[in-house]
Amino acid sequence: GIRDKLVTGVQTCALPILPPLPPAMRHTLFEVSRKYKVHPNEIVGPSRRAVVGMARREYCYICKMELKKSYSQIGRTICKDHTTVLYAVKMWIKGKDIRGVQPKKPVDCG
Repeated sequence: GIRDKLVTGVQTCALPILPPLPPAMRHTLFEVSRKYKVHPNEIVGPSRRAVVGMARREYCYICKMELKKSYSQIGRTICKDHTTVLYAVKMWIKGKDIRGVQPKKPVDCG
């Protein structure tokens, strides 16, 4: 799987290799990572840092609502189950992240 393939990052942490993504999803991933100032590999990886989690939830929201991808398709790109993606999207729609903090405005990927 994706987590089995590791590449050493610039710092001394190991990051997963980005999975093959459709162009629109790849663009969204890079736009969200730029907005939150995190590496795209962190969004698709197992990181539990708050900023990475918020970026991951925004990525899920954009992929579902704007790109019309299925929860399973999105989950495969971030190594998460479809129910995790469903919960992240619901929380984003409610206007808060999992901890109840208001997220930043979504990026415009259009």
